[in-house]
Amino acid sequence: MESEEDVVVATALDTVKSAALTPTEHRLLERFLDKAQDPSCAARYLLRKVEENPSSSVEASLREFKKDWRRLVAKFANREEIQLASQCLLKSRDMQNCCCMANHRGRLEANATFKVEPTWIIPPSIFHDDELAYESPLLSILEAFLTPDVVRWLRGMLENCTEPKNALQNLLLLSPSVQSAFREGHLEITRDLGPRPPKKIDADAKSVNYFAIALAPRERIDITLSNGEPFNGGPLMFKVNTRDPSLYPLPNEELLRIHSKIATALHLFSVEDGISLGWPRSPYTRPSANIFAAAGTLYPNPSEYGATFS
Repeated sequence: MESEEDVVVATALDTVKSAALTPTEHRLLERFLDKAQDPSCAARYLLRKVEENPSSSVEASLREFKKDWRRLVAKFANREEIQLASQCLLKSRDMQNCCCMANHRGRLEANATFKVEPTWIIPPSIFHDDELAYESPLLSILEAFLTPDVVRWLRGMLENCTEPKNALQNLLLLSPSVQSAFREGHLEITRDLGPRPPKKIDADAKSVNYFAIALAPRERIDITLSNGEPFNGGPLMFKVNTRDPSLYPLPNEELLRIHSKIATALHLFSVEDGISLGWPRSPYTRPSANIFAAAGTLYPNPSEYGATFS
């Protein structure tokens, strides 16, 4: 027998699937539901948005929600300055190398230096935005997607980023193009690669395995590692290390998990924009597309998103 939560999620999915929307819009709304921290919480919110506008069509209500959803996730792509003290601690923790190269030091020339950039996993001042004030429409969407408890936790974590050591939990050192792809939602850094959740990270852990995964074929994006080698889309396994977790905390896994959830939406909106501008002939039908299907990513063929090619 289905639970009440399962029923409400199924109802919301049926509402989305039966609406006369583009394939990309369907995928965006479906991902809002299945990537949510609690899909039933997100489903109730989406159904409420449809029901509270009886004079509007289902499609109009869903598209109005989609506009707000786009405005919200775009705020997570903002670039923010990082205190010099936090940057110094970060470079000390990550040995002044892009964290994605931690397993590949042998491929780095002796004494070579490559450009790297610090980046926030989640922009710390996101809740300073007036559109995310208490009881605002966009905050309501975020609470539906992450749950109110996770949003409260996130707010507290970001407030603590003013202290350099705490800020390390929200910082990564990346090559410029990896940083841009990560910030714009084209790449995620995750431990969740298998069918089961990964083992919880010990508080005193000095090394954690992660995977860098591009959310689109490399023909669509140009990502270069800090040693100049192209990133083939992954999964690229690497370790994030620290000499002393009490002095140089590792990145917070929950912040990376939140980033991955938001990255899915950011990337889908970029797909929608690309289709509207007229993508060139699809490279997704090449054999390399199997890599991305195997990694569980989102793009087997742009035609599924409403793209047409001459």
